[in-house]
This record gives sequence, C-alpha cells and structure tokens, in this order.
Amino acid sequence: MTTIDETLLMAYVDGELSPDQHAEVAALVARDPEAAALVALFEASKLDYAAAFAAQPMPPVPDSLVLSIDALVAGHRERQGAKPDAGTTQTHAEATAIDTAASAAAGTNVRNLDAERQKRRGIPVWLAAACMAGAFGAGLVIRGGLPGTGTGPAPTTVAGGASAPGAAGGAVTVASTTFAPWVKAAMEYQQLYTRDSVAYTPDIDAQRLTRFVDDARDKDKLDIVVPDLSKAGLELKQVARLRFRGKALVQLVYLPKSGPPISLCVLAEPKDDQAVTANQVDAMHVVTWRQAKLGYVLVGNTDGLDLESIGKQIAARDYPALSI
Repeated sequence: MTTIDETLLMAYVDGELSPDQHAEVAALVARDPEAAALVALFEASKLDYAAAFAAQPMPPVPDSLVLSIDALVAGHRERQGAKPDAGTTQTHAEATAIDTAASAAAGTNVRNLDAERQKRRGIPVWLAAACMAGAFGAGLVIRGGLPGTGTGPAPTTVAGGASAPGAAGGAVTVASTTFAPWVKAAMEYQQLYTRDSVAYTPDIDAQRLTRFVDDARDKDKLDIVVPDLSKAGLELKQVARLRFRGKALVQLVYLPKSGPPISLCVLAEPKDDQAVTANQVDAMHVVTWRQAKLGYVLVGNTDGLDLESIGKQIAARDYPALSI
C-alpha cells in the first residue's frame, strides 16, 4: 500500500511545490483514489476569504478596535516569544507540520483535530477585525462569542432543546461547561463543514471503509460500527481518523437530502454509561451519550431531522452496520 504524505498533498493544493514535485503528486492523485479524496477535501477547505468579503460592503474598522487587536496580538507574541508577520496566513502544510510528531505516533493518515481546526482558521488579523466590525454593525455577533474564543457573556444553560427565557429570537445556547472538551472541539470543527465541502467528495468504496474500520479497531482501539443511516435520509460521505489531545477520535460525516452535513464522532471514555442527551447551541443540535467505554456525539446544524431520535436508535443498534 502506498504511504500518502498528507503534508505533501496540502502543499500541492496550496501551489507550493516545484514543477517536478507537482507533476509527481498529480500522477499519484490520478491513480490513487484515497489521495484524490484527500486532495478534494483539502481543496474544499481552502476558502478564498479575501474574495468572499471583497464582494460585501464592509464598514471601516474602528481605530480603537484595531489598536485593541494589535495590543492583544503583541502581548500574545511577547508571551510566546515569536513575532511572525501579522498580515500572513498559515497554509495547510504549515499548520499540519506543527503536529507531525504527535500524529506520526498514531499511524499513517491520522490527522490531528486541533491542527485541522487551526489550518482552516488561517485568517489574517486585519480580516478577523473586519469580520468582527461587520458583525457588530449588522448585529450578528453570537452571544457566546466566536467559536473557540471563550469570549462573550455567559450563555444560558438549556437541555433538551428548550428555549431559554429571555433569549433573543428563541435562540438557545448551552453553557460551555455542559460538554467535555473533546465534544466542544468536535462542535467547533463541525462548523467548518458546508454541504459543498462534502457533497462532491468521491464515494467511499468497500475497500476504504473496511480499512478504516480495521484501523480504528486495531490501531486506535475503538470498537466502532459504522451505522447505515440511509433510512433516516443520511448518506455516509466521509470517514476520518483524528487525534484530540493524544487520544484517537473517529469521525463519520453524513449528508442529508438537503441542508448541511452532520457528524458522528467517537472517542474512548472509560466511564460509566450515560443516556442519550440532546442539547442545542444556537442553530447547532448536539446529541451525546456514552456506551461500553466509548463517548459519542452526533452534531449538526440542521433542521428537519430529529437527531435525538437518531442518536437513540444508533445507541440501541437499531441501524445495521453499513456495507458497501
């Protein structure tokens, strides 16, 4: 089996290879379905932020906000002892290289969840400031702050999808302490997916699915079953072996007939079983449970699907194992 260097594939997508290297990787992509699938995934996650926001009228960034951000960045760099150019972005290859050593210990083709989130968030400081200014101007800032920032006012704790008293527009926010850190990371990662980013990826064949399950069981020690959710209107589109703080985490991405994708993530949790619990964080539905020393989260920003019911049926093994 060919060992695929994902860092090289990311550099290929970013256009950072020499002509000879580019030709070599292009030949690999043409003959290897797994390499082609990874390239398609990386292409889908390579967002042209500058072009997207150039088409929208953006209010000027207040000088006070620019100075505040500059001060925060300068303070952070001083503490970290690093001073990179504030106007540059981090490429896929650079972000992944940060965590190469940790991922290598887990085996070939295992991506680190934190590194994946970081590389897709390579937004320059000026653009982040512009986004924030535009969001404030349009009244669109989420009450709990931007994903992963931990900023903003304390959210209202709500379980089971009920509306919080006094929440504007009936929006529901669950306090961050409700979820385990890995669940919160999976929620943040899920926000990076769009329907287009998974709809056009190559279909998963039987050989790839079998290898994925075998690797998850043998290398990651996760006794997983990939449920066939077609009866719920969900098609399996992606599978991934990830890492979170050194622990193996597998992700199954399903696409409904309409709307954004949902993900089922599994991680080892050596604790007592926990019943299926449904929560809602703004527009995102989050269903968690623990079973046989494995933690599960079913997460997605979607309407028209009863994720709590689907989660209960997955936990009860009412869905058969997927066979392609």
